[in-house]
Amino acid sequence: MSNLIIKLGPQWARFSKPVTGMSLLGSVQQDAGIGALARSPDGTYWRINGDQRRKLKASQVACRPLSHQWHPSLHLSAA
Repeated sequence: MSNLIIKLGPQWARFSKPVTGMSLLGSVQQDAGIGALARSPDGTYWRINGDQRRKLKASQVACRPLSHQWHPSLHLSAA
């Protein structure tokens, strides 16, 4: 199973209408499957495309804090 590509933001609207009780967070893609990234009240993540829903593994959706990502201002030059 390949990694997920997650993009946070309003692009979820291309794949789903608002879903009662779920937070729509962005889009998610895995191989040929793409859809809205949703989170249910119990913390379960879902990929939604129209009427189709697929449960996602939380370990694949978990993200790192921003402080662990490279940023140009953190790069130290040798000069």
